[in-house]
Amino acid sequence: MSSSKLQPVTGKRLPPNAGKGRPPGAVNRTTAALKEALLEAFDRGGGVDWLLALMKDEPKTFASLLSRLIPTETATKMEITNELTDEERRARIAAILDAGRARRDGYVASGGAGTDDDSLADHPS
Repeated sequence: MSSSKLQPVTGKRLPPNAGKGRPPGAVNRTTAALKEALLEAFDRGGGVDWLLALMKDEPKTFASLLSRLIPTETATKMEITNELTDEERRARIAAILDAGRARRDGYVASGGAGTDDDSLADHPS
């Protein structure tokens, strides 16, 4: 007589939630704490102005950071030009960060805002 609710060696009953693990999409507490600390450091360290300086001084690093915000399953068209003013760049970076924070916090449902290829083009600057 074998039951899946019994430990194989001792035959004792397992707790009711044994073996269920973390639910899909649940974030590890350490990862969540690190992300929160990084966002706080970003805000204290200059925020958007720091990103603008990084974009000008180290465009490859900036592009690498930016690529981590783009979902891998979404087809994205990106064109980098120097035709934007600093204010327009600042507004676009703020929009990207807001969208990333909203996704992180669960405010953007699948297929919601921010999934279009032209979502930034339509953003008022």
